[in-house]
Amino acid sequence: MHAGISVSEMDHTADKVFEHCPRCGSTEFPAIRRDLFVCKSCGFHYHINAAAASGVLFYDGAGRVLFTLRAREPAKGKLGLPGGFVDLGETAEDGLRREIREEIGIESGELNYIGSYPNAYPYKGLTYRTLDLFFEAKWESQQVAIDLDEVDGLVWEDPFTLDSDRIAFDSMRQALSRWKSLHPR
Repeated sequence: MHAGISVSEMDHTADKVFEHCPRCGSTEFPAIRRDLFVCKSCGFHYHINAAAASGVLFYDGAGRVLFTLRAREPAKGKLGLPGGFVDLGETAEDGLRREIREEIGIESGELNYIGSYPNAYPYKGLTYRTLDLFFEAKWESQQVAIDLDEVDGLVWEDPFTLDSDRIAFDSMRQALSRWKSLHPR
Protein backbone atom coordinates (compact mmCIF):
# COMPACT_ATOMS: atom_id res chain seq x y z
CA MET A 1 0.00 0.00 0.00
CA HIS A 2 1.38 3.38 -0.91
CA ALA A 3 -0.09 6.84 -1.30
CA GLY A 4 -3.59 5.64 -0.43
CA ILE A 5 -3.76 2.92 -3.08
CA SER A 6 -5.26 -0.34 -1.88
CA VAL A 7 -4.06 -3.78 -2.93
CA SER A 8 -7.25 -4.34 -4.93
CA GLU A 9 -6.65 -1.15 -6.97
CA MET A 10 -3.11 -2.12 -7.97
CA ASP A 11 -2.41 -4.68 -10.67
CA HIS A 12 0.90 -6.39 -11.20
CA THR A 13 3.11 -4.18 -13.29
CA ALA A 14 5.19 -7.13 -14.50
CA ASP A 15 3.28 -7.16 -17.81
CA LYS A 16 4.63 -3.66 -18.42
CA VAL A 17 8.18 -4.70 -17.50
CA PHE A 18 8.56 -8.16 -19.08
CA GLU A 19 9.04 -7.81 -22.82
CA HIS A 20 10.98 -11.02 -23.50
CA CYS A 21 10.93 -14.60 -22.34
CA PRO A 22 13.78 -15.09 -19.83
CA ARG A 23 14.57 -18.53 -21.32
CA CYS A 24 14.60 -17.95 -25.10
CA GLY A 25 14.28 -14.17 -25.52
CA SER A 26 11.06 -14.34 -27.55
CA THR A 27 8.78 -11.32 -27.54
CA GLU A 28 5.81 -13.72 -27.57
CA PHE A 29 5.58 -13.79 -23.77
CA PRO A 30 2.02 -12.73 -22.87
CA ALA A 31 0.34 -12.68 -19.50
CA ILE A 32 -2.18 -15.54 -19.53
CA ARG A 33 -3.49 -14.48 -16.11
CA ARG A 34 -2.35 -11.68 -13.84
CA ASP A 35 0.00 -14.16 -12.15
CA LEU A 36 1.20 -16.25 -15.12
CA PHE A 37 3.23 -15.55 -18.26
CA VAL A 38 3.67 -18.29 -20.89
CA CYS A 39 6.14 -18.09 -23.77
CA LYS A 40 4.49 -19.00 -27.08
CA SER A 41 7.90 -19.93 -28.55
CA CYS A 42 9.42 -22.28 -25.96
CA GLY A 43 6.55 -22.93 -23.54
CA PHE A 44 8.35 -21.44 -20.52
CA HIS A 45 5.95 -20.63 -17.66
CA TYR A 46 6.71 -17.74 -15.31
CA HIS A 47 4.53 -17.63 -12.20
CA ILE A 48 4.27 -14.47 -10.13
CA ASN A 49 4.02 -15.48 -6.50
CA ALA A 50 3.72 -13.36 -3.41
CA ALA A 51 6.95 -12.52 -1.62
CA ALA A 52 6.88 -13.38 2.07
CA ALA A 53 7.41 -10.68 4.67
CA SER A 54 6.91 -10.66 8.42
CA GLY A 55 6.41 -8.06 11.11
CA VAL A 56 6.00 -7.87 14.86
CA LEU A 57 3.72 -5.88 17.11
CA PHE A 58 5.78 -5.38 20.24
CA TYR A 59 3.53 -4.31 23.10
CA ASP A 60 4.36 -3.08 26.59
CA GLY A 61 2.61 -3.32 29.95
CA ALA A 62 0.71 -0.08 29.25
CA GLY A 63 -0.86 -1.56 26.09
CA ARG A 64 1.20 0.57 23.71
CA VAL A 65 2.65 -0.79 20.47
CA LEU A 66 6.16 -0.07 19.18
CA PHE A 67 6.37 1.45 15.69
CA THR A 68 9.32 2.29 13.53
CA LEU A 69 9.59 5.49 11.52
CA ARG A 70 10.33 4.37 7.97
CA ALA A 71 13.63 5.72 6.63
CA ARG A 72 13.05 4.66 3.01
CA GLU A 73 10.44 4.55 0.31
CA PRO A 74 7.91 3.23 -0.05
CA ALA A 75 6.04 5.18 2.63
CA LYS A 76 9.11 7.01 3.95
CA GLY A 77 8.29 8.85 7.18
CA LYS A 78 5.23 6.76 7.97
CA LEU A 79 4.86 4.33 10.83
CA GLY A 80 5.94 0.75 10.24
CA LEU A 81 6.49 -2.34 12.32
CA PRO A 82 9.84 -4.02 12.90
CA GLY A 83 10.23 -6.66 10.21
CA GLY A 84 10.80 -7.11 6.51
CA PHE A 85 11.19 -9.60 3.71
CA VAL A 86 11.83 -13.26 4.47
CA ASP A 87 14.90 -14.61 2.68
CA LEU A 88 14.90 -17.88 0.75
CA GLY A 89 15.27 -20.81 3.14
CA GLU A 90 14.11 -18.86 6.22
CA THR A 91 10.95 -19.41 8.19
CA ALA A 92 8.78 -16.36 8.78
CA GLU A 93 9.93 -16.36 12.41
CA ASP A 94 13.64 -16.65 11.55
CA GLY A 95 13.36 -13.90 8.96
CA LEU A 96 11.54 -11.71 11.45
CA ARG A 97 14.16 -12.28 14.16
CA ARG A 98 16.91 -11.40 11.65
CA GLU A 99 15.08 -8.23 10.59
CA ILE A 100 14.53 -7.19 14.22
CA ARG A 101 18.27 -7.60 14.90
CA GLU A 102 19.14 -5.64 11.75
CA GLU A 103 16.65 -2.79 12.30
CA ILE A 104 16.67 -2.24 16.05
CA GLY A 105 19.49 -4.44 17.35
CA ILE A 106 17.60 -6.61 19.81
CA GLU A 107 16.83 -10.27 20.27
CA SER A 108 13.14 -11.04 20.32
CA GLY A 109 11.54 -13.44 22.75
CA GLU A 110 8.53 -15.59 22.07
CA LEU A 111 6.61 -14.69 18.93
CA ASN A 112 2.87 -15.42 18.78
CA TYR A 113 1.18 -15.54 15.39
CA ILE A 114 -1.57 -12.96 14.73
CA GLY A 115 -2.42 -13.47 11.06
CA SER A 116 -1.41 -12.89 7.45
CA TYR A 117 -2.55 -10.22 5.03
CA PRO A 118 -1.80 -9.51 1.36
CA ASN A 119 -0.05 -6.28 0.50
CA ALA A 120 1.36 -4.35 -2.45
CA TYR A 121 4.90 -2.98 -2.19
CA PRO A 122 5.81 -0.51 -4.94
CA TYR A 123 9.58 -0.35 -5.41
CA LYS A 124 11.63 1.12 -8.26
CA GLY A 125 8.88 0.97 -10.85
CA LEU A 126 7.53 -2.49 -10.03
CA THR A 127 4.80 -3.39 -7.58
CA TYR A 128 5.63 -6.51 -5.62
CA ARG A 129 2.77 -8.51 -4.18
CA THR A 130 3.56 -9.72 -0.69
CA LEU A 131 2.01 -11.95 1.90
CA ASP A 132 2.78 -10.31 5.24
CA LEU A 133 2.77 -12.57 8.30
CA PHE A 134 2.38 -10.80 11.63
CA PHE A 135 3.33 -11.80 15.13
CA GLU A 136 3.08 -10.22 18.56
CA ALA A 137 5.67 -10.19 21.33
CA LYS A 138 5.76 -8.72 24.81
CA TRP A 139 8.44 -6.04 24.97
CA GLU A 140 11.23 -6.92 27.31
CA SER A 141 13.24 -3.84 28.30
CA GLN A 142 16.37 -3.86 26.14
CA GLN A 143 18.92 -1.42 24.82
CA VAL A 144 18.16 -0.81 21.16
CA ALA A 145 20.64 -0.06 18.41
CA ILE A 146 18.72 1.49 15.52
CA ASP A 147 20.07 1.04 11.99
CA LEU A 148 19.47 4.51 10.56
CA ASP A 149 19.61 3.15 7.00
CA GLU A 150 16.47 1.16 7.80
CA VAL A 151 14.67 3.12 10.52
CA ASP A 152 14.58 6.84 11.41
CA GLY A 153 13.43 6.14 14.95
CA LEU A 154 11.09 4.25 17.25
CA VAL A 155 7.84 5.48 18.78
CA TRP A 156 5.39 3.94 21.22
CA GLU A 157 1.76 4.59 20.28
CA ASP A 158 -1.59 3.84 21.85
CA PRO A 159 -3.10 1.55 19.19
CA PHE A 160 -6.65 2.51 20.18
CA THR A 161 -6.18 6.23 19.53
CA LEU A 162 -3.65 6.07 16.69
CA ASP A 163 -4.75 7.59 13.36
CA SER A 164 -4.44 4.61 11.00
CA ASP A 165 -3.51 6.92 8.09
CA ARG A 166 -0.11 7.32 9.76
CA ILE A 167 0.62 3.61 9.22
CA ALA A 168 2.62 2.77 6.09
CA PHE A 169 0.82 -0.29 4.71
CA ASP A 170 -2.68 -1.71 4.61
CA SER A 171 -1.46 -5.10 5.84
CA MET A 172 -0.07 -3.42 8.98
CA ARG A 173 -3.38 -1.66 9.60
CA GLN A 174 -5.18 -5.00 9.31
CA ALA A 175 -2.71 -6.69 11.68
CA LEU A 176 -3.12 -3.87 14.20
CA SER A 177 -6.90 -4.17 13.96
CA ARG A 178 -6.63 -7.91 14.61
CA TRP A 179 -4.26 -7.28 17.53
CA LYS A 180 -6.72 -4.81 19.07
CA SER A 181 -9.50 -7.42 18.80
CA LEU A 182 -7.27 -9.86 20.71
CA HIS A 183 -6.40 -7.24 23.37
CA PRO A 184 -9.56 -5.19 23.96
CA ARG A 185 -9.50 -2.48 26.56
